[in-house]
Amino acid sequence: VTFLRYDLPWGREGEHTFPLPLDLSPHLRKAPADIQPPHTAILPIDSPEEDILKQMKHKTRYNIRLAKKKGVVIREYSRDDLKEGLSVWYGLYRETAKRDRIAHHSFDYYAGLFRLATEYPGAGITVKLLSAVIDSRMVAGIIVAIKGETAWYLYGASSNYKRNYMPNHLLQWEGIRLAREAGCRYYDFFGIPPKNDPAHPMYGLYRFKTGFGGTIVHRHGCYDVVLKPLYYKGYTIAEKARTFYFKKIKKLIG
Repeated sequence: VTFLRYDLPWGREGEHTFPLPLDLSPHLRKAPADIQPPHTAILPIDSPEEDILKQMKHKTRYNIRLAKKKGVVIREYSRDDLKEGLSVWYGLYRETAKRDRIAHHSFDYYAGLFRLATEYPGAGITVKLLSAVIDSRMVAGIIVAIKGETAWYLYGASSNYKRNYMPNHLLQWEGIRLAREAGCRYYDFFGIPPKNDPAHPMYGLYRFKTGFGGTIVHRHGCYDVVLKPLYYKGYTIAEKARTFYFKKIKKLIG
């Protein structure tokens, strides 16, 4: 074992730089790349639906109503039709990744999320696939994980077909409603840019997720406990090169 890597649990609202607690800094090294998103928006959902809607920005509420008015249908997949639905969703996800120039995993990676939740029920994790349907075709879909008091919006995909019907807004709202029905108190949007910066390439994602209200939380990200410094140095060089490829080179070449 060369090192141990942890996502540090401590977070703070409203700031994206703050010192490590408990004087842990001398014992930890910041990892070259974060595994889980260090910045997120968390929406409390243990109040009536009307109150949750009131917390949202006006444009977000409007888009939810618009999607309903346009006849967007939200579908939740059961175990019986999950494989077919996930296959269609993955096609949309590849389309999304190409459009937004982001890296994505193989189909088996996403299928594994559902398989593991089923094989290890003791973990108490439920994974759901929701899709937005227009004209009998899936135009968007999200994967939501539920455990205890929290639900996490893990992955989303969408096509360019009738995007003006705002299916993604209605999808998130139905994901929130699903989490409430499961007894959750929080809905974690699981990843936003570190601050409200129009110049950030993912600024649209920031506006979309924070439009639902809630609290912006910043955490430290990944830190490493180094056990073999020489091996660790070589590993971090390779990891930085890999990160540079996926975040810079791959986005340029598409």
